[in-house]
Amino acid sequence: MFTFQKISDYGTSTPAVARTFAQGLDFLPWICQSASERQALTVILHEWQRQLLSCVEIRDNLRKDIAVAQSDGVVFQHSKAASIPGISNLRSRVEGFFHSAKLAIDATGNLLGPSYQIHFGHKYHKICKWADEQFGTTDQFTVALYSWQPFVAKVVQMRNCIDHPKTEPGAPLVVKDFSLEKTSSGELVLIEPSCALTGEDLWPILHVFDSCIDAIIRLGENVLVGLLKKRKQKLPVQVEEIPEGERDPKNPKRFRIIFRP
Repeated sequence: MFTFQKISDYGTSTPAVARTFAQGLDFLPWICQSASERQALTVILHEWQRQLLSCVEIRDNLRKDIAVAQSDGVVFQHSKAASIPGISNLRSRVEGFFHSAKLAIDATGNLLGPSYQIHFGHKYHKICKWADEQFGTTDQFTVALYSWQPFVAKVVQMRNCIDHPKTEPGAPLVVKDFSLEKTSSGELVLIEPSCALTGEDLWPILHVFDSCIDAIIRLGENVLVGLLKKRKQKLPVQVEEIPEGERDPKNPKRFRIIFRP
């Protein structure tokens, strides 16, 4: 008997699918030099996608709940009391997001493993040091990896301060639900949920989530492109970025592999 099982609500129209596993498969034959390398990289690509989709699901469900809460609005009891909406399990959802985000970043670092037998995961400070020694400080791939280190460090810090709230700098993570704030004109406005590390400015949670998901996708893409370019001298292909307006909405991959003339 043939059986079919749905494992995700997201298809290739979702960037976290199209630009991770689906796009990564296009790179696979040109990056890997053996069947074992291809198998190993396939597993890592799937994990990158899986953890990112966990982030996407948390983000999308929170977006729906925030929209519903905003439609309910503020109910003023009298001049000195008001009822404002709230989001259930908000802190747990934010913590879950950063847990999956850190694991997704871990997968991007592991993309280097099959080709170079290194397994630093989310420890991009070690990856950068390795690239420095392997390719040189001014190498394009090394420079690109160093440029991502601050972002990776920030996400890892936001996750670590949940696990170690008494020792992690910037801990604890601040998560703030809907609140009322008075404008300079004296008007009361409803402020959507926000978060930040202790001591930093609060940002809307949805903005933080959107930026983080997009950045992790681009980080993994940069690693894949860098891997292919390291082998391009030996290959009849090159990688080309697809202009945003030309990307297929049903499968919006960012890069394509083309044969060199």
